[in-house]
Amino acid sequence: DMMNCLGVELEYQDKRLNDAYKRLHTALAARDWERLKEEQREWLRGLNSLCDQDVGELGGGTAQALVFKDCILDRTAKRADELENILAESSRN
Repeated sequence: DMMNCLGVELEYQDKRLNDAYKRLHTALAARDWERLKEEQREWLRGLNSLCDQDVGELGGGTAQALVFKDCILDRTAKRADELENILAESSRN
């Protein structure tokens, strides 16, 4: 049940992130978009390794899977917040 709950919330946060990212594509100047696109690629490349570090020495099993998925969820929600803040700031300028 916990994994299912995390999965549902992760889908929601991932959708938020993707929606903000897509909207930023049209909201930002070309050079700002290119910079954000590279930043997003770096974020994606590092996501699993950062969460692997959070898991540490749990030794596998359900606890490790829960901690890993929770880490992905937390970092995705924070990144969605960041992108939404950039979008809000770009609309003020």
